[in-house]
Amino acid sequence: MKMYKSELAVRFSQYHERIGNLCLLLPTFIKDENRVLDNLKQMQEMYLPHEKIENLLSEYRLWCKKWEGNSEELTAIETFEKCNKHFFPLIRKLVQILATLPVSTSTAERSFSSLKCIKTYLRNAMGQERLNGLTLLNIYRNITIEPLEIVNRLSQRRKRLKLLI
Repeated sequence: MKMYKSELAVRFSQYHERIGNLCLLLPTFIKDENRVLDNLKQMQEMYLPHEKIENLLSEYRLWCKKWEGNSEELTAIETFEKCNKHFFPLIRKLVQILATLPVSTSTAERSFSSLKCIKTYLRNAMGQERLNGLTLLNIYRNITIEPLEIVNRLSQRRKRLKLLI
């Protein structure tokens, strides 16, 4: 168990603070402008190395004015949707990175674990579509599906049977 904790610490320690800095672009955290200005240089170096820091700073000042007096708590995806790509191209790139970064790797690990359980030696000849379907059913077990809904969908499909007369 100790080895597992140390591996996690090593894995996430390098970039944890830098990824956390991206959260400071969300409207909820804009109140602390001085803290963000200190971290904008790090964000620019890591994610936008070919852009000038002055451009990012000026965009950020406009970004702060846009959200001034707004008490709405938005997620990274909602913020990305409300970010104008013409006025804030650099901020939009950073918010897009924040929205697409996974919080953890548990989803990917869960899918590989499910795949390992499903694709055994005996089922090795299974087609890709069926394998994907079984894996998704195994991962999302808590979803309830009505049998009548399945029958209706299957009845709407085109029949595969071709008779040659």
